[in-house]
Amino acid sequence: MARPLATLLLLLACTLLAWSVAQDLPLDEIRVGDVGYGVTAGPNGLARFDVEVLGVQRPDGPTFPTILVRTSGAFLESVGGVAAGMSGSPVYLERDGVPRLAGALAYGFPDTDHTLALLTPIEAMRNLTKPQPPRVELDVGTAVALQAPLLVSGLSIRAQTHLAPLVEAAGQTLLPLQVGGTADVTQDPTTLQPGDAIGIALARGDVTIAVVGTLTDVAGDELLLLGHPLLGRGASALAVVPANVTAIVPSRRIPYKLANVGRTALATVHRDAAAGLAATRAVSPSDVPLRVTIEGPMGSETVDVQVTRDPDLLPSVVATVVHTAIDDVRDAIRGGSATVAWRIGFENERDITLQEDRSSNVDLATATARLAGAPIAVLTRNPFQDPRLAGIDVHVRTFDAPREVELVEVALETPTVTPGGTVQAFIRLQPYRAEAEVRTLSIKVPDDVKEGPLRLTLRGATIPDPERENLVANEDRDPLEQAISDLPPIVSWGELLAALQNRPKARDLLVEAPGEDRPRRLTRLDLGGDDGAIVTGVQHVTVTVVASETPSASDTTTDAEVNTP
Repeated sequence: MARPLATLLLLLACTLLAWSVAQDLPLDEIRVGDVGYGVTAGPNGLARFDVEVLGVQRPDGPTFPTILVRTSGAFLESVGGVAAGMSGSPVYLERDGVPRLAGALAYGFPDTDHTLALLTPIEAMRNLTKPQPPRVELDVGTAVALQAPLLVSGLSIRAQTHLAPLVEAAGQTLLPLQVGGTADVTQDPTTLQPGDAIGIALARGDVTIAVVGTLTDVAGDELLLLGHPLLGRGASALAVVPANVTAIVPSRRIPYKLANVGRTALATVHRDAAAGLAATRAVSPSDVPLRVTIEGPMGSETVDVQVTRDPDLLPSVVATVVHTAIDDVRDAIRGGSATVAWRIGFENERDITLQEDRSSNVDLATATARLAGAPIAVLTRNPFQDPRLAGIDVHVRTFDAPREVELVEVALETPTVTPGGTVQAFIRLQPYRAEAEVRTLSIKVPDDVKEGPLRLTLRGATIPDPERENLVANEDRDPLEQAISDLPPIVSWGELLAALQNRPKARDLLVEAPGEDRPRRLTRLDLGGDDGAIVTGVQHVTVTVVASETPSASDTTTDAEVNTP
């Protein structure tokens, strides 16, 4: 046993030495028949596989060539071939017996030959740290990126549906939603070496959402990863975290790695482009702290997560975490109602607080999760400025029964009104499983309305008016965006914050009259009361506007006449 162990230790020492001194091999020096090896993390640590160059693919257009290789060796044979999660595995080709870094394993051929792969040349990856031209699409024929498995931990299966836009936006670069964990995976950033498994975290903490790939090269504090884009957004601020491969799962389409990932950031991605990802160990990720607290009849739960600042990902992750926490507390798919309160902090602004109610007869968790992400989407995607979020606190109180009050009937005290006058209306409300009630509502008509019939709309603030022209029917609309859509155009960051805080809420009844380009809001009344009941229903009523009566001369007295003795 001593001899094999000594041989293994010598091989490992030589390999580590090669990694520490390996120079780059320029693309123009690579030839068909060149041989070497690649390094990737497996369940038992770093493993080597053999590589032979079959050719260099030189596409037309403003992109970079790729290197076609055939892989082999006992390790790959045991796992079924090149696998998703090996993206970024460094490949070294020998020159005069010395290994030189040629590139990173980046593309494979699903459903065909799992021993074939394409490398992204190392010189293309080095350019990630330099000023970049606009992103270009890489034409690799039938090959696709060696998808990076998207691993989740602490999420309910149903909550993962909110990540669908992320998977769709990433195209073929993500292998969606594999099982993962956060089993005390730690690593000293200074010990990172080519071939190590790494995670790229969208969320880390009590909930983990991370992509698993491989580290290609380390140069000082600069790291190169994957060899293909993740989201291809250019500038990035995703956290790089440690990963430990637990298994490589065989698959006819393409094998893939399973891994546990850690919570502590090792580095921060600053570039996500066609040739891969560039990260640095000298910068900490500027993630947004998210705290979600759920309270309900069945108990309570608090979840703390660090979430990527990406404006397209943050709302989806917030919705995912809220959905998971509600499912954990309620442990049932059923209807009900919820009050959601947000405290949103900014680095350069005062905190804002928002509150909204939501009800569902079928699936409260899904409905509330969509609501929870809505104001975050409004803020992160605004056209005015970077919101520079400093923290998000979401508090959800759930109730087993829907809390709704439906507007079912409207009657006018009189059918006519003068411009600037007031209409008295009797409204009948039907609370959920309670006795109906009638209220009196005073509606002031604008001074500038024209004579003739005036069509009034009474509706719950989040209920669209079916008589509106160009109304888009969308059951999944964001209620916060819907609530501010009828306001005059918002033209500044300050106006956006004010509109969010002062917008009509689901518990409000709105009374509207026709306007030139949008309805004119005449009255807004909170009908929810202490219970926070959501106002539903739409009613229309027509009042006739008549001219103001002009007093006759005989009915008029002057000041002089009044003061005459």
